[in-house]
Amino acid sequence: MKILDRILSTFSGNGFVPYPELKKLASAYNSHHAAPDILYFGDSVVERISWSDKDKRTLDVMVADRLKDRKRLLCVSHSAYHIKIYFYLLQILSCTRQKPHTVLLPVNIRSFSPQWDRNPNWQFEEEIVALEEYLKNSSEIPRLPQKKEVLPFSEQELLMEFDFPFTSLKRLGEFQNVINDSPATEEEKAFRKKQIFIFHYLHPLSDSHPKLTFLPRIIDLCRSLNIHLLIYVTPVNYQAGERYIGKEFLNLLSANVNVVRQKVDSTYKEPPHYLDLSLALSSDAFFHADEASEHLNQHGRAQLAEIISNEIMRMDKTTVGVPPL
Repeated sequence: MKILDRILSTFSGNGFVPYPELKKLASAYNSHHAAPDILYFGDSVVERISWSDKDKRTLDVMVADRLKDRKRLLCVSHSAYHIKIYFYLLQILSCTRQKPHTVLLPVNIRSFSPQWDRNPNWQFEEEIVALEEYLKNSSEIPRLPQKKEVLPFSEQELLMEFDFPFTSLKRLGEFQNVINDSPATEEEKAFRKKQIFIFHYLHPLSDSHPKLTFLPRIIDLCRSLNIHLLIYVTPVNYQAGERYIGKEFLNLLSANVNVVRQKVDSTYKEPPHYLDLSLALSSDAFFHADEASEHLNQHGRAQLAEIISNEIMRMDKTTVGVPPL
């Protein structure tokens, strides 16, 4: 069954619920009440807390708490969300009664890696179709499965080859085998960590990457909707990457981040507000000092929330009477 047919046939089906993130977005900005000033998009970095954290506030709540005397914030997030789905969510604002003053848009460098980019569970095809249908008819929120089936990589996907530095591994399946491995010796553990950091961050990012092409579209859309935009690159545990790969990890990571920056800068002579926070936090800000993910402990979240909230307040001082970019 085609994705659209499946969605349209499940408005009354058991196990299906109105698309939660769309419902949250539409309820906030299609209301007759005052809408949130700030719309914060996010992936699992926004949502996750460490089991050892005493401060259980998520990142978006920390940002909201710092701004609560001045602004209201709404967060729309989901694990593995990325630039492409953010674009389709943003389009919903073209048919809502109200708009946010500012949109916060994190760009996770790992989202461009084959590890994330090719994962069949993180394509959000049904969600995108639902968003497109809502744009055509906003009288009802399309329904999606309450609990989605976990999809494995296909044999064809596992055999796909990519060019990575500092490793003999090429196939997606080879990296998956390393990730799923349980090494016994310290040498084997270090090898596994090294391959994961390579897999997550060091595949060369192309200017023509399909997901990256949505960034200029987001900038154009925000401008057309009179919305200010703050783009920031999500912090990476770069110190751990250096420990396992060496100084070249930093150079190659920065090269990929620079591709994002160039894409932003090429959009307008005066590009939107942009923060490169990829190197903003040390290893002790993450769940684990050696973890090859972007999940932050309470101290990392507090640091990042301070940076973001300070930038928002700075933007307010510099954008009074200035059209959004």
